[in-house]
Amino acid sequence: MTLSERAAYIKGLTEGLDLEADKKEVRVIKELLELVSEMASDVEDIGADLTELYSAVEQIDEDLTMVEEEVYGEMMDTLSDELYEIVCPSCGEEVQLDEEMLISGDVRCPACGENIEIEIDTCDCGHDHDHE
Repeated sequence: MTLSERAAYIKGLTEGLDLEADKKEVRVIKELLELVSEMASDVEDIGADLTELYSAVEQIDEDLTMVEEEVYGEMMDTLSDELYEIVCPSCGEEVQLDEEMLISGDVRCPACGENIEIEIDTCDCGHDHDHE
């Protein structure tokens, strides 16, 4: 049973009581029942709008995914979600960085605000090039 149907049912029960219409209490009850009916209708409308909104958001998400795949293609597959941990030389705080932060070279410690210089060895040959 929907909210509107329940409100109509309660209204019908009240009308079946043969209450005296000129009494203050009866007027209050009738006004409350009208209010409940209107609120039930509004809630059902909001529910329908929300369902429609969810559907639209899902469609936008699917469309955005297609656009991302088209624009970024293989580049998205190569981006790493791996985090790297370093220790700030100024304060000793452990800092987590992703690959993008490492590549940018502009890394600031969240604890002390000092710039952390990072050197990236791009050679995978296995030996130390600093001492050559």
